[in-house]
Amino acid sequence: MRFVVAKPQSRMSFGDLFYSFPDDLAMNNEFDRIIEGCNSKANSELNHQIRERLKKEVEVIKETDNQITICIIKAITDYSHELGYPVTLFGEEAGTVIMYLIGASNVHPNQIEYSDFSSEFFISNLYKKEGFFTLAIAEPVRTKLQSILNDKFAHIKSSNEIYKRINLPNYDSLEQVKKLSDLTGVNCFEQQYFDVINSLYIDIYKDMFGEEPNLEGAVCVNELNKLYAYNKCSHNHEKSIRYFNELSSYLFRDDFYKAFMDSDIYSENAIFLAYRGIWKSDKAGYIKCLEENNVSPNCLSCFKEFTNIWSKATCMSRINVMLALKWYEIHFPEEYEKIVK
Repeated sequence: MRFVVAKPQSRMSFGDLFYSFPDDLAMNNEFDRIIEGCNSKANSELNHQIRERLKKEVEVIKETDNQITICIIKAITDYSHELGYPVTLFGEEAGTVIMYLIGASNVHPNQIEYSDFSSEFFISNLYKKEGFFTLAIAEPVRTKLQSILNDKFAHIKSSNEIYKRINLPNYDSLEQVKKLSDLTGVNCFEQQYFDVINSLYIDIYKDMFGEEPNLEGAVCVNELNKLYAYNKCSHNHEKSIRYFNELSSYLFRDDFYKAFMDSDIYSENAIFLAYRGIWKSDKAGYIKCLEENNVSPNCLSCFKEFTNIWSKATCMSRINVMLALKWYEIHFPEEYEKIVK
């Protein structure tokens, strides 16, 4: 196999990893070892529903010959962790069970309330051969990554004509987390964030609405994720507290997907409408489809209002990194000032 790791923001790409696709089954044993580890971890910390979801993801990965992609992502993740840097996924795949179990996603299934949307979207795209991954790394990891991957996989025969890609952007926050961990001697990921969630919620709320929220107690991480989702979405109105409250039931693609699945819409169409239908230019046709398939009036009203939104997992992957940095800001303000500001 051959690997090319592009520099970020070059003419070629935004830091993508290109790799030749293997023309034999040499990766199957490596993949099976990875899945054995995933199953062991899943049995100890995930419920039956999520373990069944993992089985489905693994089956589709095998059916679509994507074992090599998982092995490469696992290798990049392991190398990053060896250097002390976290990684995170930016796309819908951040909400898949397998990506959490191999350490590439920082999103635990219970953080997204066991939503099936990201997993079903991931599976759908693999079947369509549209699967791609956006794995964010710290910049220092990139330096030797190509040689690391070549050393690990170079012995595997592959096609010189077929290349696949993993989006591999730099994410400065991951490097900041590592520097703060080294400077303080404390790993924030081993800490509890209960005192941090409210603080980050207040920061985002004030930045968006220009005033402090009226909090009557502790904010849960899912409420924080909703606020962040509203901050990142695009719509047909000016952001306001009123609209945030009115749209609170449909701030994620997951929410629309669940509503569509509860209607008369087929599963594949529900995935498409929840992901692409919201921002497509021919949205009027999709609205008519929803009206004809018994989608609830509240859901339909919100669907008309948005022009783009993210999934729970996409938002949560960023929130978890923001929480890590916020933890250091609260508990080690001087060190935080040196590294981040």
